[in-house]
Amino acid sequence: MNLISVAFGIKIKYGLGKDTLLVCKEITSSGVGLVIIEPSQLSYFSRDMLRGYPDDFERFSYFSRASLDYIVKSGKRPDIIHIHNWETAIVAPLFWEIFAHQGLGNTRILLTCQDLNSECLEEPNKLEMCGLDPRKLHRPDRLQDTNKTHLVNILKGGIVYSNKVVLMSSTHSKDALIQGSRHELQSTLAAHREKILVASYGLDGELWDPFKDIYLPRRYSANDIEGKSICRQALRRRLRFNGDSSIIVGCICDDNSDVHSLKEAVHVALHRNTQVCGRVLC
Repeated sequence: MNLISVAFGIKIKYGLGKDTLLVCKEITSSGVGLVIIEPSQLSYFSRDMLRGYPDDFERFSYFSRASLDYIVKSGKRPDIIHIHNWETAIVAPLFWEIFAHQGLGNTRILLTCQDLNSECLEEPNKLEMCGLDPRKLHRPDRLQDTNKTHLVNILKGGIVYSNKVVLMSSTHSKDALIQGSRHELQSTLAAHREKILVASYGLDGELWDPFKDIYLPRRYSANDIEGKSICRQALRRRLRFNGDSSIIVGCICDDNSDVHSLKEAVHVALHRNTQVCGRVLC
């Protein structure tokens, strides 16, 4: 693996104090570029959990502002900036209010969202910390929350300011997602319906084809499934499962999953000689 690293410093404006100096490292590995930002506010990120703290807005808006400052000051001109969920949704208003006029007029913002229930409601004056004007953005057509009108809704800001919004769902249509969303976002999603797309969860059938996958112990297809049992046995060995059960159930849980119902289902499955493996997303 060919690893190349270049480090340099940039100054960003965050909070009401002096400019903050950040160290950015541009790393290239096997032709793939990655930028790592070392924060001066280490306390923001030296945590046991990814999110769930009273200062989450400060933490993620700090990172969002630093990322945009890096793009401008490094001279990059991306076609698309991809942001995800409320944690980086503040990038969209930051971009169009501050950074688009700094040589990024041709860049567009894409917001993807898999959790409309997690929005981040904050006091409007906190927007000043990352350089935004609360008087300009605390409005019904910008970031003002529909229900708690004294607060700003960060995810709403991402929806309003992004050029395209992709909602993740394998089972619901655009209309169903809009109508089934929480009251705070329903009117916003309806007003911006034309720029909303829906994408399914799951794997690309062409890219993840077991008949072409060189990493499987034995390839298989719908017409020749003999290799599937060999792959199942290899998976059992890797997970240290015994070979008695004919069924393996896999599941992914996040902080919105109904863990109590899942626990009951797992107990029933185990009593029926089913093996279960799970992954928890933080």
